[in-house]
Amino acid sequence: MNDKENRAEERPEPVAAGEYHATAARLAALLEERRRAGDMPDGREIPELVSLALGTSADFNCYPGGPSKGCHPLVVVLSLNSMDGGRGNYDFREALERAVRHTQGACHGKTRALLFLTDAWDADAWNDWRGNVASIAQECASEFYLLAGAQAWRVG
Repeated sequence: MNDKENRAEERPEPVAAGEYHATAARLAALLEERRRAGDMPDGREIPELVSLALGTSADFNCYPGGPSKGCHPLVVVLSLNSMDGGRGNYDFREALERAVRHTQGACHGKTRALLFLTDAWDADAWNDWRGNVASIAQECASEFYLLAGAQAWRVG
């Protein structure tokens, strides 16, 4: 296999839109609007933006974000390079590790859905955690989105 074919295997493949696609698209649009205004949120503001994108006041766990009271059926995890290392932001690997620790650790059996959003895909980190992600997908609905401007593309 040549290098080009090998790199193609590492890239995320687009898949059909999921239950949370509209939420991911709304969040991408909100983040793009903030980016254009020169006002990228810090990690503490992310839960409020996610709540706006969800269109509900239902409780959910969020990384980055403040501590939650207990485990909730939905966990939302973001990795945003566009925040330029802003306070509370996670790189892709760190965000993926948080998702795994949450769904397979602290809130195992309580999380019913994982929504993961990033604006910078890390193929090495994805490959390192692929087995865990596959196990998580057996237990809860898992959707991964790549954000590009105001667009959200489901991958995984």
